Amino acid sequence: MAVNGNVSFRGEGLNNLVLTCSGDKKVYRLMKKNTIVSHEDHNNHSDKERTEKIKQILENQVEYVEHVIRPQILKQFIAVHKIVTLPEGFAETIESVIADGRPVFRSQSLNSNHNCHKTIDPATKCAVMLPDLCFVTDVESNQCSSDDCPDRPTISVEIKPKKGFMPEKGSLPEESAIKYSVCKFCIHQRLKAKEGRWTKTSHYCPIDLYSGNRDRMKHALYAMCETPQNNLKMCMNGDEVYGKNVEQDLRAVLKEFFGDRNTNGIKKQLILSEFLDLILDALLYVPVLTNGHSSDNQSDSTPSNGSETHQGPLCSHKKEYSLKPHPPDGLSQTSNSPVVNGHTHQSCQKCSQSSYHLFDDENFNLPHNCILGQVLAVQSLDKLDIECVYPLFLKVKEHLIQHPNDGDKWSLFGPFKEETWLRPCIDTVIEDRESLEYAVDMVKRHNVSKTLQDCSLMVALQRLERSPDYKGPYLTDCHGRRYKFSVSIIDLDYKPFNKVQKWHDVEREMLKAYREREQSHRCGHLSASV
Repeated sequence: MAVNGNVSFRGEGLNNLVLTCSGDKKVYRLMKKNTIVSHEDHNNHSDKERTEKIKQILENQVEYVEHVIRPQILKQFIAVHKIVTLPEGFAETIESVIADGRPVFRSQSLNSNHNCHKTIDPATKCAVMLPDLCFVTDVESNQCSSDDCPDRPTISVEIKPKKGFMPEKGSLPEESAIKYSVCKFCIHQRLKAKEGRWTKTSHYCPIDLYSGNRDRMKHALYAMCETPQNNLKMCMNGDEVYGKNVEQDLRAVLKEFFGDRNTNGIKKQLILSEFLDLILDALLYVPVLTNGHSSDNQSDSTPSNGSETHQGPLCSHKKEYSLKPHPPDGLSQTSNSPVVNGHTHQSCQKCSQSSYHLFDDENFNLPHNCILGQVLAVQSLDKLDIECVYPLFLKVKEHLIQHPNDGDKWSLFGPFKEETWLRPCIDTVIEDRESLEYAVDMVKRHNVSKTLQDCSLMVALQRLERSPDYKGPYLTDCHGRRYKFSVSIIDLDYKPFNKVQKWHDVEREMLKAYREREQSHRCGHLSASV
C-alpha cells in the first residue's frame, strides 16, 4: 500500500477510519486512537509498545471474525480479513491526505466528551485489508467483477439494519415491559432526539425489514431512504452520493445508474420503487454451494420465469422461496426466532412504533440462509436482554477481581479460537444457571449478538451488458434488464467484555427518554382535551 493520490477517505465510525486505494479495489481499516486508549493506559507506553499493542488488537479482530463469526454464517457473505503493513510514516501524513473528504464533525472534537473523532495513533504500522465491497465482488474468491463493465456505473448500498427482534414476553422486569411492544431501535430514537443527535426522527423499524413480508420490508427501506441517519449510505463507483453526509435528489442519482436518458418508460416517481425491489432481491438471495445446489438444498435453481443461471437462481421480486434448513458448518440453531422449513419466523412480531399497517392474519417468513436470515439467527443467540445479562456480567466481573487468571481460562479477552471460545459457548448447554460458567456463556452470547446488531450489509449492483457469457448470479428488474450483484456483511468487530456496562447505562437512558416522551405526549393530549 503506497501513500499517493489513490488514497482517499471512504468512511468513519467511532472506532475505525476507512481508507480506499482506487487502483487495487481494496479498503483499509485503521484503528482510531481513542479505541486503543480505551483498552488500557495506552499513551504512557513507548512508540514500540503502542505499535505492538495496535497490531495485537487488530490480530484479535481478524481472529474473531475468522473463528467466531464466519463459522456461524455462510462464507459467501463474509470476506476474509487480512492484516497488512503500512508504509513508514503513513500514519503521520494520512490526516492531511484525507482532510477534504472527511465530514467536519469527524475532523474535530465536538466537546471534551467526544474524543472519539480524533484520528489514528502515529505508532500505527498496520491495518485490516478487505475487498472494496462498494463494487460487485465475489467474496469467496476475492475477485472484483465490476471492472468487466467499466462503462457501466456500480452503485452500492450500505445498510445498518440493527437489532431485528424484541424480547420474549415474560423475560424482563415489569418496568421494562415496553420492550415487548417497541423495538430497541425505535426506543433509541427518543434518546437521540432528546440529545439532538438528529434533526429528524427516523421512521425506519428493523422489525419490518426482518419480517420476510416484501411490502413490509420495502416500507422499511423507504423509511431509510427518507431519513438515512447512519443506517443507509449509497455510493456510485465508490464515491458517496446519498446519505447523512450527502443530500441530493436520490431519484436523479438512480436515473444516472439505470443509464437511460429517456428512462425507457420508467417514470421518475417509480424509479426508487424499482431500485428498492432490486435491493430486496439481493437481501433475500440464497447463495448456491459449489455442488450446484442452493445452500438451503433447494432442489431446483430455475426461477419461475424459466431462465436459469449456473451459479445461482435468477432473483425476481415475484419469486416464491421454498427452502429447507441448513445451519452453516453444522452449528446448532439456538435462535429465538425458530427456523421451520428453512424460514426464520419473524412475522409474529410487530413494533408499535412502526407506521406499517400489519393485518393480524398475515404470515410471512424470512429465508434462513438469505443474508438477513443469517444475521437474525446470530443476533438471536442472545436469549436474554441486557437487563438480564447485566447481573451475570457483574457476577463474572466480581469473580475476576479475585481470580484474574480465569479471564484467560474462559478466553474472555482472546484468543478467539473456535474450539476454545465459540464451541463451548454455542454447543454446550449449562443447566446450572447459578454457575459462573453459565454467566460467562451468556455474556459471550450477548456480545456476539451485539456484533451482528451493529454490523452493516453491503449490496453492490452493476448493469449487465446483453452478453450471454456472464455465468454468475444476477438480478432482473421488471423491464427484463439484468444486474450482476454482490451482498455481504461488514463491521464485524468483537465487543470488549467490559462494554456491557456501557450498554446497560445507555439502555437505561433510552428507556428514561422514551418514558419522558410518552408522558409528554399524554400531558399534551390531556391539555388539548380540556
